[in-house]
Amino acid sequence: MARVSAAIIVAVVSAASGASLKNSGARSLLQNDRHSVLGALQTGFDLELSSLHLRSGSEAKGQAKVGNHFMLANASVGGHEVACINCNTEMFARWVKQSRGFREAGCKTSPHDSGSKHPNSPGYKEWAKKNGKASFLGRSEDNAAPCNFSHFNSSDVQVAVVRDWDLEALRPRLQSLWSQRRLVVGYGMNPLHQQMDFGEALMSLARNSPLITPPDCSKGDVPGCNSLFSGLRKTASLDTLNTSLGGFFGTQFLADHRYRPSWNNTEQRRHVQLVLTELKKNYFFYYQKCLAHEHDTDSCNTQADSELLGQVACQPQDDEVADDCVYAELRFCSDCKDSSSFFEYSRFHGPLALFETKKNRKSVMGQCEEFSRAGHALLGFLGYEVRYVLDFTDHVWIEIKMDGKWIHADPSEGAMDSPLMYETGWGKQLTMIFAFTPWSVEHVTAKYTADYASTVLRRGIPDERLNAVLEEVNHRLQYELPLNSWGYQLHGQTSKDRSLREVALWSHFEGA
Repeated sequence: MARVSAAIIVAVVSAASGASLKNSGARSLLQNDRHSVLGALQTGFDLELSSLHLRSGSEAKGQAKVGNHFMLANASVGGHEVACINCNTEMFARWVKQSRGFREAGCKTSPHDSGSKHPNSPGYKEWAKKNGKASFLGRSEDNAAPCNFSHFNSSDVQVAVVRDWDLEALRPRLQSLWSQRRLVVGYGMNPLHQQMDFGEALMSLARNSPLITPPDCSKGDVPGCNSLFSGLRKTASLDTLNTSLGGFFGTQFLADHRYRPSWNNTEQRRHVQLVLTELKKNYFFYYQKCLAHEHDTDSCNTQADSELLGQVACQPQDDEVADDCVYAELRFCSDCKDSSSFFEYSRFHGPLALFETKKNRKSVMGQCEEFSRAGHALLGFLGYEVRYVLDFTDHVWIEIKMDGKWIHADPSEGAMDSPLMYETGWGKQLTMIFAFTPWSVEHVTAKYTADYASTVLRRGIPDERLNAVLEEVNHRLQYELPLNSWGYQLHGQTSKDRSLREVALWSHFEGA
């Protein structure tokens, strides 16, 4: 397949409005094949998604020859498959048996259901006369009834060892199960997405970073005015965000801390610190407790520890575009008085959903990713220029521009302008830290370390190579159409539409 030069790829265009973002000098639109576009940047380094360590292409190929494998557990109830990758088999069986888990996994069957067929499959016309409706997902919704799982136990779960060479044939099936909420991805290493090209990973992270656009879009360099975007998808208008924030923080608080050009640097810092403190005071960090908030889990002890089974696509009520739910953690709570001991902890990127956790999740907003997304939305709404920062040793925060300089701010810690806190205070062995907007990536590690040379040794890529990668990535971000997975529109993406590799990339930061 022919490779497309980045030099002729046009400015980023939002699927929501069709307006170009930045540097829109090239006006002709080129519809690029996904594989051709990805081929435009080959960094020579693969990102190991389980640890976010860089490896050269030769090292990655050598590792692939070892013959990695994973455990696939699956079961069939009523003719419908539910599967789990690298899961605790007994816990998976217990989740399958739990009626709510099955119901939400889409385990429905018609009393007369004899399977379903694609309209292009052999014998379809004869089958349709007898059975009726076809289904692309292998399920029929007509006259649906719950599957019979009352006698289900762990012996009904089959476990197979799957090797690398079987993955390509298995991948579409697993992706389809994910989209139907019938696949659980366990917390062990997932060979479905072990490596990702480093440049591609940076592109994906930038594209999915948050953005607040100004009220005036007359210059035509933003996708839509007066809005908040996540992954180039509009998640809220600023009017809607204003209503939400006013309800949780009070309109007077917002008015008092809205940015004023007349403030000097000291005043700006004071107001930003007060906003960070208020956010942390109103919302709680999630410490893997039994956050059982479903209607049938009221008897669970919310102070008890929970155990992670794996990741699953988000529940429909948590998976609107505005929620920007990446996935849900499927967790087991052992300290319950009844059998309803599993709950789902949705990982939101959408600010409205994050602020709503005050009502529907007992003010438990999440972890550093969620706090940083919320802090970005709150401070951006108040008029500050904010960008999103990812530490590749598993932490997330933001930076705020003051007097022409980007200043460190950590919403999950309520801290500000303490860039060495992670290395000297937490003892982190830093590797790479990047600041993102949807059309730019900047390497900012030097700001957060007192020993930059050691970070270079740990990351495994010299400055010259890293700078070359960043130059090409930034060029593509400014001049290239955003990539869509085949069959999905950018503005309508939900967790069920995400590729399993994208889920793996984000799960590293979500777990911080």
